[in-house]
Amino acid sequence: MAPPRARFRARKKQAIAPKPDLENRISNDHASETPARQTESPARTARPRPFDERRPVVPVEIALPRRHASCFLLAGRRMQLVLFDLDGTLIHSEAGIVGSLRHALARLGHEAPPLEELRRWIGPPLRQSFPKVVGDDPARIEQAVAHYRERFDATGWSEHEVYPGIAELIEALAVDARELAIVTTKMQAQAQRIIDHLPFGRHFRAVYGPGGDGLHSEKAQMIARALADFGAAPEQAVMIGDRHFDIEGARSNGVRGLGVAWGFGSRDELEQAGADAIAATPAELAMLLQRARAAA
Repeated sequence: MAPPRARFRARKKQAIAPKPDLENRISNDHASETPARQTESPARTARPRPFDERRPVVPVEIALPRRHASCFLLAGRRMQLVLFDLDGTLIHSEAGIVGSLRHALARLGHEAPPLEELRRWIGPPLRQSFPKVVGDDPARIEQAVAHYRERFDATGWSEHEVYPGIAELIEALAVDARELAIVTTKMQAQAQRIIDHLPFGRHFRAVYGPGGDGLHSEKAQMIARALADFGAAPEQAVMIGDRHFDIEGARSNGVRGLGVAWGFGSRDELEQAGADAIAATPAELAMLLQRARAAA
């Protein structure tokens, strides 16, 4: 005779076992269901997860203003905010700018300086350059600025060429999840118009430039604003430009300043301003940016 405990287990198993007719009915019910129901995952009948686990996971960036999203990148990802100057860095805009400068000076009855001198006017704010010819009278300076805009807004804004290799550089940086923005002394509305018409312009998250009154035109101020808007620490950012204003603005904010040798400034000018490095080509600039990101 089996021990009492074994007999008890046997009786319990027999008591809870389904009857043959019930087993047949369950089998028949499953057989009558559609194939989709037959292959249904057991998870459909599993115990429901706690409510907070069942809520859909929505990336934080989706619900944030576009230009602030970079502050909320996943932990462990190394953000790099890349700030570009516009004239002499991304585009060769001499024709449009010089033509508009000559137009403005002619309207005021002044002879324009030689081309080499006018090239040095590309980069600084107009209100710093025009006094060299029209004098220090504020009203006269504003007239010159207005005449400049007159021609530039009509035709000058489109008189530019993208430097070879720049489009490929911007596309590669965008694919590599860099945050891109423009910092320029060109009026913000004019710069935005140009960026919107560039084939790679969609990759720039913000365009920083002075307003119509010319206030807040210092590169240092605009770089500081970009750092704040993107939530980037200085070591996570880099400023790229062809003039000493770009490098000095970067250094004022503790940001790496990379010079480019294909613009309107000289290598000596960039070195004296304290550039961390100077790229001879966009391909070389890409390598410098990669090193800067690795060191961040």
